[in-house]
Amino acid sequence: MRLAKLIICLFFPFISKAQLFIKGNVKNMYGENLQHVTVSLNNNISKAVVGYAVTNAIGNYEISIGKDTGVFLRVSYVGYKTDERKLKNISVNYDFKLVDANFSLPEVKIKSRPLLRQIGDTLSYNVDQFSKTQDRTIGDVIKSLPGITVNAQGTISYNGKPINKFYIDGDDILGDKYAIASNTIPNNVVDAIQILENHQPIKMLENKVFDDNASLNIKLKSSAKLRLFGSGTATAGVPFFSGDIRINTLAFLKKIKVINTYSFNNIGVDLATEIQSQNTDAPWQQQLKNKLQPVLGFTGLQSPIIPNKYFINNQSHLISLNSFLPLSKVKSVKFNINWLPSTNKNITKVTNTYYLPNDTIRQFENQTNKISDNNFTFNTTYLINASKYYLQNQFQFETLLNKGTAIIENEIKSFQQTLIGKSTGFQNALTLKKIFASKYIFESSVNTKYNNFPEKLNLAFGAYPWLLNNNIDYLQTAQTTKTNRLSNNIDISISKLINKFSIKISETFLTENENNKSDVNLNQLNGRNKKADSTFLNNFNW
Repeated sequence: MRLAKLIICLFFPFISKAQLFIKGNVKNMYGENLQHVTVSLNNNISKAVVGYAVTNAIGNYEISIGKDTGVFLRVSYVGYKTDERKLKNISVNYDFKLVDANFSLPEVKIKSRPLLRQIGDTLSYNVDQFSKTQDRTIGDVIKSLPGITVNAQGTISYNGKPINKFYIDGDDILGDKYAIASNTIPNNVVDAIQILENHQPIKMLENKVFDDNASLNIKLKSSAKLRLFGSGTATAGVPFFSGDIRINTLAFLKKIKVINTYSFNNIGVDLATEIQSQNTDAPWQQQLKNKLQPVLGFTGLQSPIIPNKYFINNQSHLISLNSFLPLSKVKSVKFNINWLPSTNKNITKVTNTYYLPNDTIRQFENQTNKISDNNFTFNTTYLINASKYYLQNQFQFETLLNKGTAIIENEIKSFQQTLIGKSTGFQNALTLKKIFASKYIFESSVNTKYNNFPEKLNLAFGAYPWLLNNNIDYLQTAQTTKTNRLSNNIDISISKLINKFSIKISETFLTENENNKSDVNLNQLNGRNKKADSTFLNNFNW
């Protein structure tokens, strides 16, 4: 306990210095505390919102601020005149008394809405008022919303916890790969961004099973629901003919919702981050979603500690086709297709200088790697989300073809490596939930996944002849590996609801079979192939 107090005392000055707070109270002219009043902290020049708070039941508010200059407070509430005050000293409380706004209802014209509004567990951000001139997509606006953070992988968090669903007008079109929507939907077609606190996405569990995760819903303007529309950007540069292109087509109609995009760049941007999973499932579910990792690879130099875009030359394309079809109020089917062909070229050079008493020795190694990947993914999901039962079946097929060459030279010799690998796999996940007598919940899930990943690596000269070929020179080495994995998970449970609590009995069966084979072949000077020593032949099955 004493040690904990000492640590708190040591770090408290740093914490208090890093976080400053503005506090105060809001009343009306009669001295009554006002609840749900919006208090925002705005930049003096751009007028942009840099912080906000909503008064509590006794009219108090508190706003965290990083700097104490260049901002002012704005207080607004329906039926009262907006009040503004420059920030001079954060050591004092800023209290407000709002004056009634006299108006005649027939003559009122509403020109703007509050910055944010909370009704029950739904918090709505007014997109028009939070958008800045440089914002192009709804993802740009989301990054600047108070209480919301977006990490480098595109995962959206609310109050420090990742969201569990990303809806577009109430429909889950992209599942856990929602970065495509963030980077595609123009911000000028969105009416509001809604945070659904304590959201339970399964209807049969509403008001029965508590979920403390929030969901995000993109509420579109009416004009965006009546037509097919598109957007696009293109930039180019010289003298290296660099470019960044993005073309989007979108439709959010009653019978179908479509988000299609094509992207290209050769400026080092990794397009794979747009279609990666923002998965926050249980650990065993994440394990089932994991891909087989390559066994073979190029021997190479260490990459510099700088972003990839500064030392990798790429040619990347991404085609993403996503469609959502509502079959009824509780049934839907969606299709997600992603194709990502890309080529990356990496050039690294290193020189080592050794200063000896009587000599100076210099060693160098230059390496040029060129790797081409061709990744195709097809996913379809059928969903029934009814008040009495829940059924979801998700099928995914994925194939990845990669080819690569690496040329390495040093002061002794130069040689070339070639690598080819093809990964193929499929996964089917079936989930069924049903509620009986409003108290008993039966749940069952079956998740099956298969992967096959053969690879071949050629080394264009006879390396280590003393180890592999009885000290006899030979032309090249060829190493082959093959990995097969079949995973199957069955989870069955039954629970009983008792007030706001539940008692659950569950049984989980997890089986996994994996086979790994590797071999080394030698190409002799006479053109014949020979297997290396038997110690290099492996067959591991578990």
